[in-house]
Amino acid sequence: MDQSRLSQYAEKLLKRKGQILAAIRNLERENQELTGKKHVDWIDQAADENELRLLDRLNEGYLNELGRIEMTQRRLSSGTYGLCLGC
Repeated sequence: MDQSRLSQYAEKLLKRKGQILAAIRNLERENQELTGKKHVDWIDQAADENELRLLDRLNEGYLNELGRIEMTQRRLSSGTYGLCLGC
């Protein structure tokens, strides 16, 4: 694989990593807002608990993607990107 293409991949990964980190910060902010709420109505509490579970699942997905991006960045840096992981 040529260096130009590898540089393009590295740039795209860096951009996506920034987007993911921003999304994670937003999810954490939303999580804190929901966690700090005091509920009078059990329906509101149930809705917020449901939203917290959704935020947790989204965060987990972003963290998984972030891990894959970081692994790919290491492979790009070491020159092993494009080689079979099993070889």
